[in-house]
Amino acid sequence: MNFVHHISKVFRGFGGGYFSAITHTMVHELGHGVYKLQHTFAYKQLAETKGKTDNLMDYNGGSFLAHYQWRVMQ
Repeated sequence: MNFVHHISKVFRGFGGGYFSAITHTMVHELGHGVYKLQHTFAYKQLAETKGKTDNLMDYNGGSFLAHYQWRVMQ
């Protein structure tokens, strides 16, 4: 189970769906604000351009986090 799946339970009422664009945006921004996570394309070894990964911190609507991101959040 991924990070967004867990967090989306908190925001279940937004957007009419179990997981919606507003939920994704909120969780993505929490990643920046609370955990100081950067976009994946800020690290050239992860992605050269935006929208190329299924990572939460990309712009492709993904919901997964890399190991280093989980470590940052500990």
